[in-house]
Amino acid sequence: MARVSAAGGPSRRRVWADLGTGVPDGICVDSEGAVWCADVPNQRCVRVREGGAVADTVLADRG
Repeated sequence: MARVSAAGGPSRRRVWADLGTGVPDGICVDSEGAVWCADVPNQRCVRVREGGAVADTVLADRG
């Protein structure tokens, strides 16, 4: 779990999921703890589990 340092910034930061070539733009956590994010350059939305496993992908016809 991330914490706030004495200086007011984040501490104990870590990578939750490496999306490779994905470019997340906004995120939403679902009831199972997975994250949905838009990936505009790749014309899709992805549902990602902690660690980076892509659970679902919704393709779009534009960015």
